[in-house]
Amino acid sequence: MKIKTQSDVLAKIEAEARVSIRKVEDKHLTELLKLWDKTKDDLRRDIMATHHKNHRSEPWDYAGSVHTRYEIQSKVRERVGWFLRDAEAHFQRAMNAVYNTETSYALWLLDQTTPDSIHPRRPIRTPLMEAKREAGKDLAGWSTRLQVYAEGYVNNLAQNINLGAINGSSIADATDEVDATRVGTPAYDMADMLERLFTTGAIALEAEARDAVSDANADIVEEEIWQTMMDADVCPICDDNAGATRDEADEDIPAHPNDRCFWRIVPKAYADLLSSGDDNDRALAKQMDDDGLPIDAMAIRDDNGDLVGKIIVSFDSWSDEMANITAGVQ
Repeated sequence: MKIKTQSDVLAKIEAEARVSIRKVEDKHLTELLKLWDKTKDDLRRDIMATHHKNHRSEPWDYAGSVHTRYEIQSKVRERVGWFLRDAEAHFQRAMNAVYNTETSYALWLLDQTTPDSIHPRRPIRTPLMEAKREAGKDLAGWSTRLQVYAEGYVNNLAQNINLGAINGSSIADATDEVDATRVGTPAYDMADMLERLFTTGAIALEAEARDAVSDANADIVEEEIWQTMMDADVCPICDDNAGATRDEADEDIPAHPNDRCFWRIVPKAYADLLSSGDDNDRALAKQMDDDGLPIDAMAIRDDNGDLVGKIIVSFDSWSDEMANITAGVQ
């Protein structure tokens, strides 16, 4: 049986934690995108209802539809304004949940990789209050960027409807513009923009949460190193910094939005943490460290106390279980 080193297993735990945390992010992002889908449905109904009220079933002609176009633009602006209000409230709740989840996972890791007598400490401030402070700080920038995009969407949608009216488009063509309208260069639709802003904010808060846990447990944390996902999608900058500490890594880390790589907390050697207690336990812990065994490995000994086998704990099932528990609590 191949024995994995302690570092390999710790990296595995962290990689599984990333999968679980991404599921928590996806849950909240999906809810945010549903808000936008509902807003688009409302926009299409508003456009159809306004046209039907002013023109019945007749095609609208540009010259005689100034009032209709103005009324549609006003309703579009109102609907998008309601969406912004709801989206900002959701973002606040989601970032708070992401921060708390990341804090819990980081503490769980330390708890699993330290002796039972050592109890990892939460950051001094309660996670809820700290998360609100951090999420509120990030919310200001997120809100501004979303408002700018939304204003561009409202203007571009109105312009596209107007151009369609000039060219004799039908009301069905006008409602199609709700989905077709893009903003910016390169052009993004609202769903793309929401995902980019949400993921960037979540990654930033996750890094802050892990940093806070590491600072609060400096006596049992050796260092933090840059951990890539070790696949073909890892960018050259992240790959070049793999394994580097915060002092050693480039200032560009994280290298880009939606970066899947992360700062991995490295606990101090298990044997070093057993500074007091049973000498035999310390001797076993030192031997396991020297052999490169993970903390949660099971050492199998014969009647004479000699090591005859080792079993490595698998963390593959932990990801889904923890994600479901966390998602159910939020």
